[in-house]
Amino acid sequence: MYDHDYLEELNDYDFSYLKPEDVVLNIGAGAGLYALLAASVCKHVYVIEPLFVDVLTKNIDSSKFKHKLTLLPYAFGKDGKTICEYRGRTREVESKSLQTILCELDPSPTFVKCDCEGCEFDGFLLCNDFKDVRFIEMEYHTNSKQELLRLLSHLTQHGFSVKLREKLSVKEFKYIGIIHASRG
Repeated sequence: MYDHDYLEELNDYDFSYLKPEDVVLNIGAGAGLYALLAASVCKHVYVIEPLFVDVLTKNIDSSKFKHKLTLLPYAFGKDGKTICEYRGRTREVESKSLQTILCELDPSPTFVKCDCEGCEFDGFLLCNDFKDVRFIEMEYHTNSKQELLRLLSHLTQHGFSVKLREKLSVKEFKYIGIIHASRG
């Protein structure tokens, strides 16, 4: 069974940024609690999850908001194939960058929530057209302060105002925190 401290997870995110007209892209959805809550507020939620598809599908199917949720069972990062490993699960899956995802989805996401255990750097740094995205809320995981600064600079160069909230790292990563990036 998927064990996760959802209370800690949800306390990391600010749902007040969500608007009824938002189309959310939830990257690294796990069992889907954030996606289900976002669907209760927003127009639509795209859900990316490569490993816990079975649990996520069950949760979506039992939700009264399932008509507002679209599961995308691939990984986030560089375009191509990748091996995902997390909490005892391993799977080779297709992987897509944010640039590719934003070009494929219609309607285009306006809000991106990301928690993908270190894959966020490749996925976001390869994006040069954030299209309709007005807000990004992302947990970052890295051992390189330089990599984090590069991501923050990239978001700023694309018109986002960025706020950073560091968290105490108890995982294998030296730097963990939440990025709030907004524009418009």
